[in-house]
Amino acid sequence: MRSTTVLGDVMRIGRLAVGIAIALLAVACGGRKEAPVERVETLSGVRIQALQMQNVPDEIEAPGTVIAVATAQVAARTMGTVLQVAIREGDHVSRGQLLALLDERELAAHSRSAEAAEEVSNAGVAQATKALAAAQAQADVAKKTYDRYIYLKEQHACDGGWARAHAG
Repeated sequence: MRSTTVLGDVMRIGRLAVGIAIALLAVACGGRKEAPVERVETLSGVRIQALQMQNVPDEIEAPGTVIAVATAQVAARTMGTVLQVAIREGDHVSRGQLLALLDERELAAHSRSAEAAEEVSNAGVAQATKALAAAQAQADVAKKTYDRYIYLKEQHACDGGWARAHAG
């Protein structure tokens, strides 16, 4: 039994030796690659200047024209005299901000006139409603009278009996 153990050990050592030999061969054959040569670009007409400290102003003035990204047309919903303008050209404004104050007197006069016209028309409606009720009542009386005459005619109550009684 001992001979099989020795033989197994020899086989293991042989395999290990072959593995190490293959690894050494792979490392030895790898070789080093040389770095690629970089091409240096040369520029003509470039001036090199040494760096130096100096003060730079915070603001720079330059002439030019500014064009707004967004513009808006503003129009009042009603006509009137402008009493006060609350902003200037170039001011930032937001939705709902007061831009100008209009004189309310003319608008208030138009409002009072419209309210008076509404009252007059409401009074006319009330009068027309009363006139309609009266005309309906007269139509009802006329219909009842007509129906009564038709009934009497069908009953022969009016076929000249009065004329015979008074005829001499």
